[in-house]
Amino acid sequence: MREPVRDEDAERKRAEKNAAQMERDRQKTAAARAALAVKQARTIQLIGWKAVDPNSPGAVAVREWRDDLMHALGGAEHLSPQKQALVNGASLTMLIIQRLDDLLLVSTGPLVDVNTMEIAAFVLQREALLDGLSRRLKLLGLERVKPKSVTDLSAFAEQMRRRKPEPDEPEIIDSQADTLDTNEDIGV
Repeated sequence: MREPVRDEDAERKRAEKNAAQMERDRQKTAAARAALAVKQARTIQLIGWKAVDPNSPGAVAVREWRDDLMHALGGAEHLSPQKQALVNGASLTMLIIQRLDDLLLVSTGPLVDVNTMEIAAFVLQREALLDGLSRRLKLLGLERVKPKSVTDLSAFAEQMRRRKPEPDEPEIIDSQADTLDTNEDIGV
C-alpha cells in the first residue's frame, strides 16, 4: 500500500487557522466576561438602597440617625450634595459600629489572644471605623449644641406680663384683675 502524500504546508496552514480561531474565541469570551462584569457593576450601583428592605431594623436605624444628623446640621435643604454624601457615609458607618458593639457585648470568646497577646480583629476594625466616623463628623463641622434654658410656667407667665407688647400683638391681660363678677353682669 502506498502512503498518502502529506502536504506539510497545508497542515501548517490548518494548524495556524485553528490556533487563530481559538485565540479569537478566547478573546470573545474574555470580552463577554468583562462586559458582563461592567453590566453587573452598573446594576449594583443603580440598585443601591432599593435592594434593602426599608422596614428592616438596620435601614430604620440608619434613616433615624441620618435624619437626626441632618437636623443637627440645619436640615437637608441647607446641606450641599457633598455634605449629604458625608452624612450618608457617617450613617452607614454608625450602623456598622453599633452592630460591632452588639457583637462585643454578647461575645463569649476572648477579646485578647493570651498566646500572642493580640486584640481580636473586629475590635481593631471597630476602632478604625470610629476614627473614620469622627473624621467625617469633623468635616461636617458639628459643634456641641447648648441646651435651651427652660423656665417653669409661672416664671414664663411673669416674664410675658412684664414684656411690652409690640403694635401687632394683642395685649396680655392679667386674668385675676379682669375677672368678671357674673352676678353684676346679669343684673342679679
